Amino acid sequence: MRKIICAVLMLLSCSLFAGQFKHNFAWDWSVPHDAKFFDALKQFGFNVYVGMETGAELEKIYSEAGKRDIEVYRVMEFKANDFPECDQVISDSDIKKVMVKSKKGKAYKDQVGGEPVEKDDIFKNDMMCFNREEALKMAKAKVSELAADKRAAGVCFDWFGYRNYLACYCDICLEKEAAFAKAHPELSPEQAQAEFSEDSLVNFMNAVIAEGRRVNPAVKFTCHVYPYFKPNPLYGNKLNMEYPEQTVSWFFLPHWDLAKVREYTRVVVKDAKKYYKDGTGIPFLGIYADENKKSASRLAEELKILREEGAEGVSVASFGEILKDPEMVKVFQENLK
Repeated sequence: MRKIICAVLMLLSCSLFAGQFKHNFAWDWSVPHDAKFFDALKQFGFNVYVGMETGAELEKIYSEAGKRDIEVYRVMEFKANDFPECDQVISDSDIKKVMVKSKKGKAYKDQVGGEPVEKDDIFKNDMMCFNREEALKMAKAKVSELAADKRAAGVCFDWFGYRNYLACYCDICLEKEAAFAKAHPELSPEQAQAEFSEDSLVNFMNAVIAEGRRVNPAVKFTCHVYPYFKPNPLYGNKLNMEYPEQTVSWFFLPHWDLAKVREYTRVVVKDAKKYYKDGTGIPFLGIYADENKKSASRLAEELKILREEGAEGVSVASFGEILKDPEMVKVFQENLK
């Protein structure tokens, strides 16, 4: 009798999870995007490809993805080099941290914009300021171009945040932050900075989204919330988009404790509609097949956590890394659909 009950429970569990992952995003930058690549996407259960290709490569992707009913989202980044003279400014003490990080080299436990391990970490990439009118103008022009491409199902944002994971210290931001703090005397200086920085970031991104929808009302939006924002790492539900992707398990060693993976997944999924009723929270898994590789059992456990916490989809990067490792291939074949 006990065996029968266990079998019934297993079947019930499988039926509950069957088809649960409906919105599955695959990012890739590591392998050729040929017919075999898109065959693998389809076989594993991924239905969205996220990439930065243009020209002839993009045409090939549209062709191969279209044959398999896989949607294509085009990436839009917010690095400073794409927004001339709109760089964030960091403090003198932050500049010293950059120098320390550089001197330590490989000894530094760099998370490359993910949640830091080293307490004084600074993101090495220059980032754009979210309070410059010219930056917003350029961003709106770029999103208009991408949204107008109706062969793409959507636009995907990446690389938006603060170098020091806190704030920008340019003259414009400091002046606006001071006015914000004056209007909110109930907040401590630290709280005022955190709320102002978050509002600046979210308002900028939502204005860009609104512009994309103005150009093409049918366009959908997703993102990877990155780099890390220290005061509120899981602020992605404040972005007015269909599929905010938020990290629940990062690429690099040391891999996050599974209790943390569950905690973050729960927030991403349960709070997805807190601000916008059409939002679906997508947990993001960072995956490499190098020295940072997660074991097959670890990946299976992460996907199990996503199912148990009610995730309706998953996002992985980079999909090509999965294809390099037979054990990871098996995990996704067995667990995703």
